[in-house]
Amino acid sequence: MTSKIALKERFAAAVAALPLVAPDIPGLDETIEHGRRALTYPVADAAAAGGQLMELLAGYAEQQAATEATREWASRTFAPAEVAPRLGTIYAEAADRRRRGNGPSR
Repeated sequence: MTSKIALKERFAAAVAALPLVAPDIPGLDETIEHGRRALTYPVADAAAAGGQLMELLAGYAEQQAATEATREWASRTFAPAEVAPRLGTIYAEAADRRRRGNGPSR
């Protein structure tokens, strides 16, 4: 059975959407699924715990790099200076088609 403190820590990590590395002890399997909600390691295996932490950190760095690259792309792609001319062209083409009778009717 897990302690109330361990349950509170797991809950706090889950609510804050924080990654979790925890020992594989009875009771944890009720709330933690290795590889999905947490990374687990055998009890008292410091090397395995360290390996799981390194895996978590490596994945986090990759995730942050991808997030930043996406943020930069979106900032460039959807910046008003980029979008306004494209929207102007789209609206002008739509208005022209409507004038020629090729556009949607109301």
